Amino acid sequence: MTQKTLFIIASILLCIAACVNFATNTTNPDLIQKQVPTLLHVEWFETKYLYMIVHALVYLPIIALSFDKKVFFIRTYRIVLPAIVSTGILFIIWDFAKTHMHVWGFNPHYVIGMYLWNLPLEELLFFITVPTACMFMYVCFVAYGWMPRGNTIDKITVYIILALSVLGFASWEYTYTSTVSLLAAATVSIHVALGNAYTRTKTYVLYAVSLIPFILVNGILTGAFQSEPVVWYNTGEFLNIRIISIPIEDAIYLLPLLLINTSLYEWFRQKFGQKTDA
Repeated sequence: MTQKTLFIIASILLCIAACVNFATNTTNPDLIQKQVPTLLHVEWFETKYLYMIVHALVYLPIIALSFDKKVFFIRTYRIVLPAIVSTGILFIIWDFAKTHMHVWGFNPHYVIGMYLWNLPLEELLFFITVPTACMFMYVCFVAYGWMPRGNTIDKITVYIILALSVLGFASWEYTYTSTVSLLAAATVSIHVALGNAYTRTKTYVLYAVSLIPFILVNGILTGAFQSEPVVWYNTGEFLNIRIISIPIEDAIYLLPLLLINTSLYEWFRQKFGQKTDA
C-alpha cells in the first residue's frame, strides 16, 4: 500500500468519524453562553451594524492596496474568487448545520436582521471577506518573496494530523471540538495525498501570520470589545478554552479554511495560466 493510499484512507476514516459525531451528538440549547468577559469595552461597537463594520475593517484596506504595482491583487480576483466561493459553500453548509444544532448562534443586537434560513447576511459575508483578506496576504507574501523556499516546515504535517486526530477522538462529547479537529486532520491528510507540499508550507506560514488579525476580528465577534458577543457558543459543545474571548476551536477551524482556499487558488492559477511565483 502506497503512502498516498494510506493518507487517502486516513482522510476518509476521519471524515466518517466526524459525520458519525455530527449525526449522534445531541445539544442542549440552554447551554448557549450569551455573556463572556470583556477585555476592553468600545462604546461605538454597541450597534446593530457591528458585524458589517467588521467586514468593512477587513475589506477596505484590501481594496485600497489592491493596485500595488508589485502585487496588483485586483488582477487575481478571477482566480481568488472561484477559490473563495467554492470553499465558502462547504463552510456555509457546515455553518447552517451547526447553527441548527445550537452549537452556536448569533446575537440579533449586532446584525442588521437579514437572514438566509438561520444565518445572518453578515455571517455569509464572513466567508468572502476573511478568506479574501487571507488570500491577499498570501499573494503579497509570494510577490515580495516572503515565503520560505523549500518544504522544511512541511515536516510537521504528520504531527499536525496526529495531534488533531487525537484531539478529535479525545473530545468526542464536544461536537464542535471533535468535528472541527477531525475535519481539519482529514483536510491536511487528503492534501498530503493529493496536494502540493510547497503549497502546504506556504499555507502554514499564512496560517501563523493570519492568526494575528484573526484574533482581532474574532475577538470582536466573540465579545472581547463589547457588552455581548456577536456569536454565541454552546458551552456543552466545546472545550471552553478561550484566547481572550475566542474558543480555541476557532483557531483550528482557520487551518482547513486556509488550506482549501490556497489549494484551489493554486489549481485555478494553473488552470487559467496566470504566471506568478505562487
